Amino acid sequence: MSPRQNPAFERQSWFSSHKALEYITYYLEEARQDIRIASGFFTIRGWGLTRQYTTNKNTYLLVGLDEPGEVCARQALIAEIMRDLQTGLDRERRQAVSDLIEKIQSHQFQMVDARATDHHAKLYIIDDQTAIIAVLHNRE
Repeated sequence: MSPRQNPAFERQSWFSSHKALEYITYYLEEARQDIRIASGFFTIRGWGLTRQYTTNKNTYLLVGLDEPGEVCARQALIAEIMRDLQTGLDRERRQAVSDLIEKIQSHQFQMVDARATDHHAKLYIIDDQTAIIAVLHNRE
């Protein structure tokens, strides 16, 4: 049963505590093979909240970086991991990092810099009825 059909998922607000995570994890759990996430940034804490739903699934993370390129994406990921290990408050962060490294080594995780791929997308949500994903490739 999808969240929209389940009364337990009825939300009081888009901004109610944990409601967005409930919706996201429902659909992550339903995924069979590939999970694609577009985000402005990446954090170990965010990975820690969703990693249990990515087991045996390919995970692709599209992020926007200030300095585009594959090398910069890799460096940004390493910098974020190091920062979270040094300063993060999440008690599970070391395990989240270990899981992420294992997923990278098994080629089940890929972080892609949106600017380096000449890819641009927007998501528009209108009322509770319509979601529009607009994607532009080769912006020349």
